[in-house]
Amino acid sequence: AARQVIATGDVWNGVSSAAVTFSWSAEAAESTDDATTFAQPTITIHKGQGFVPISIEALQDQANVTTVIADLLAFGKNVQDAAAFATGSGTGQPFGIVTALTGGASVVASATTDVYAIADLYATQAGLPARYRPGASWLANNAIYNLTRQFAEPSGFWSDLTADRPALLLSKSAFESEDMDGVINAGATNNVLIFGDFSNYVIADRVGMTVETIPHLFATANNRPTGQRGFYAFYRLGADSVNDGAFSMLDVT
Repeated sequence: AARQVIATGDVWNGVSSAAVTFSWSAEAAESTDDATTFAQPTITIHKGQGFVPISIEALQDQANVTTVIADLLAFGKNVQDAAAFATGSGTGQPFGIVTALTGGASVVASATTDVYAIADLYATQAGLPARYRPGASWLANNAIYNLTRQFAEPSGFWSDLTADRPALLLSKSAFESEDMDGVINAGATNNVLIFGDFSNYVIADRVGMTVETIPHLFATANNRPTGQRGFYAFYRLGADSVNDGAFSMLDVT
């Protein structure tokens, strides 16, 4: 799972390092300098928002309408966050993990142009350094998992058609992101599958979402009340990869 941290300002400042390199030495010999290189990743905090206007009559007449509005605002936030954490541009919104890895050394190209094959699945797994595999998991669009189910091996399929999508792929948890590429488009970049230790993807949160009630809304024509109230929700967070080397991403291109 992604690592969540509490942000206290408009930028989260962290510390990251790939690993410490140990060395062997003889008895009573001076230690070598095995210092690691520390990076100082920063994550910019962005504001997400949602607004629901509703008439006074609806508030008075419809049962549990405020509960429904609260549920809708929470759902809208979750949908927006899911998209941002996958493919967010980093401009005015969080960096998605796909965006963070695109064009870097973590990208594994498919063996055949515009074809997703079982060899690509294994290559994506092999592309992740061994030290990150114990805590690794998969992330892909459900359509890609369905293609994966169709790979035939001598011992059978990933799962037969009577079962739901298996929770594990090559013994690691398989999570879904509907915002990742689910269709392989010829001649295009198709980042369809990620394998990695997602604790190296950090979500910096300014603690929760706030919902405020606006008692009266005004028309733009003459600035008179419209007989509506508003529910304005806002929250602030940022996200980015702090160690791209902890991921392997398949590009079918």
